[in-house]
Amino acid sequence: MKLHSRKLHTATAASATSALILALAFSMNARAVDIVAHGGASDDAPYDTLASERLAWEQKADVVANNIRQTADGRIIVSHDSNVKRVTGVDLVVENTTFDELRKLDAGARKNPRFAGEKLPSLDEQLALIRPGKRMFVEIKAGPDIVPELARCLERNKAGGHNVTFISFDYETLKAVREKMPGVPLLYIVGFKKPAEDKTAAKAKSKTAATAKKGTSAKDEMNANTNTKDEAAAVAAAESTATPAKIKPWTYPASKPTLDEAIARAKAARLTGLDLQNTWPLGEAEVRKIKDAGLELHVWTINTPEEARRWIALGVASITTDRPGWLRAELGL
Repeated sequence: MKLHSRKLHTATAASATSALILALAFSMNARAVDIVAHGGASDDAPYDTLASERLAWEQKADVVANNIRQTADGRIIVSHDSNVKRVTGVDLVVENTTFDELRKLDAGARKNPRFAGEKLPSLDEQLALIRPGKRMFVEIKAGPDIVPELARCLERNKAGGHNVTFISFDYETLKAVREKMPGVPLLYIVGFKKPAEDKTAAKAKSKTAATAKKGTSAKDEMNANTNTKDEAAAVAAAESTATPAKIKPWTYPASKPTLDEAIARAKAARLTGLDLQNTWPLGEAEVRKIKDAGLELHVWTINTPEEARRWIALGVASITTDRPGWLRAELGL
């Protein structure tokens, strides 16, 4: 009994020490972390719209993140998906459709009738709303051909490295941006898919997740798909019924680099840092490796204070979330 009691006391003390270390690390790093609004305040307003961006600034987000694609006539429009049916209800592929045709669509009513009439924004419109001292993470879902128009767009809006960071899964596009716009911060987005689980474990995990979800706030259709499905497969499925492409729709890379590969690529292309999916199993050693390479570390998408505290304690530069105002309040930032 005494031996059992001693072991229990030791385990409790170790747990308390770990919690204290985490709390101290969080306290030291919290003031330096930026809260990034994923598609704007997308838990409350339609993803990637002006309404969502405005609300994110009201909720004291430090950064608003959006997604851009190139239309059939070469213009830049804000859209997460290649096929806009999920957001607008109309089966059109961005790269096959003109800017003006896309602007006729309603991108708000499917979220909530009170947002009826919201349009797919232009990048110009979103850049114009950036508040002084704030920043926009512009996720490029296009190949290198978009870069000249992107540069012209920044010039028109007097935007640049002081208020814009470009992020992308597409390494070749990031390299092209670096050559054209050497002063703009660039982040390499890298997802992480956990190793396949056996059927029994996967079923148990699914049941646990379903139970936990009952206690969380509802996500809109966009964010649920963004965070829980293989986006490349979703885009490919949506495009399978589309008309032949005039401009080849951008798709996600077929493979994901390892952490060492991502670091090497980022250094070779003179990128600013990595923007990693929250499923990456990183600890202090991996974070130190990223920072020792001279790279920033950012993470997406986090919607619970517990997970946010863990990543902040590890020393990330920013946390992307669907709930910027709520998460900031929960963290006491």
